[in-house]
Amino acid sequence: MFNFYRKYRKYFSILFILLLLCSFYQLGLSWPQLIALGLIFITFILLREPIKQKSDKLINEKLPFLNKLPVWLKRVIVLLVFFLVYAVLKQAIFFGFKAAGVDFQEMIQNAIENPQEETSVTAVFLCNDNKTIKVTFYKGESVLVNPGEMPVPTGSVDIILSDGRDFNLKQTISASGVRYANEDESLVFWNKGNGALVLENNQEKSYIGCVVLAPDPGGLPNVYSDGTVGFSIRYPEGYKINTDYKYQYLGPGKDIYGVRFTIPEALAVGTNLSSHDTGVSVEVIPAVQDCNANLFLDQAENVQRIADSTNVEYSVGSMTQGAAGNHYEERVWALIDTNPCVAVRYFIHSTNIDNYEPGTVEQFDPRTFLEVFDQIRQSLTII
Repeated sequence: MFNFYRKYRKYFSILFILLLLCSFYQLGLSWPQLIALGLIFITFILLREPIKQKSDKLINEKLPFLNKLPVWLKRVIVLLVFFLVYAVLKQAIFFGFKAAGVDFQEMIQNAIENPQEETSVTAVFLCNDNKTIKVTFYKGESVLVNPGEMPVPTGSVDIILSDGRDFNLKQTISASGVRYANEDESLVFWNKGNGALVLENNQEKSYIGCVVLAPDPGGLPNVYSDGTVGFSIRYPEGYKINTDYKYQYLGPGKDIYGVRFTIPEALAVGTNLSSHDTGVSVEVIPAVQDCNANLFLDQAENVQRIADSTNVEYSVGSMTQGAAGNHYEERVWALIDTNPCVAVRYFIHSTNIDNYEPGTVEQFDPRTFLEVFDQIRQSLTII
């Protein structure tokens, strides 16, 4: 068995190197790096036997007294000398590459400590007139450039337009955002943060006001997009939309405009909840430097800064009031640092259950609605 291994040792070594290179590929090393490492490893294999022979000859010529030692001890010393020479030669080769600007040892360490990220990400953009763009972003391999040189874009995208057309576009140089284009630049997809635009022959034609759409967490199949303000949001089946909505409880001349999603009547039947105005609204106040909940409430209570489970920072405030047997609860989530200032308002209108004959209606459960309202709010995406 040992003789079989010695006979085919080089082939076993090459097989081991191929398996090692496959592991490095999975960790994210590029093909040029893998080829260079493979050549280095093969060189080590080819040099191993000559180095061993040189080591034996060196010991016999320069250190003849070692021949008087026991055979096992001599072999140990020969192996030590061999590994010493082998290690020095290996480090010399790595040092030479490092001096030329290629540090393989650091690349291997980084690949192990920082595994390769996902190479593709898919997103859907919702545009004006309910048009959509499905985009798959592909991350290209990094290209090293000298200081002062322009970066080399290597990414690409596959886009599918809602009119049925599809394109594969290569990343190009861009001063801002990330730009992709076909060869003759007749079609350009430009991604800037959560927004996107499509240029056809240098003009925005059909896909305007595009905003990335949050994935459906479950129960929010419908979508609404405002390309002018620059936001998209999801909402449940059956909710009614009022795009002419305005909040009018701050006094004359202080209306706040937006869009409201009110609950379906079926959810309020048999309870003391009013379906007329209970729901969620997205509201916008233009030209505001300090976006906070106080701007949206007449007498805000417990205004505080909160980062929710999605790591979005809000200024949150609430207000409760009642009149003529009606009870109103409001909570505003203003998105900090947005300008225009964007906020999501929860509005729950209920009536005094004591005004009903016993057993005719049930007390509604606010937790049921607050959970859905939270999901709607968290689906909001702003450019």
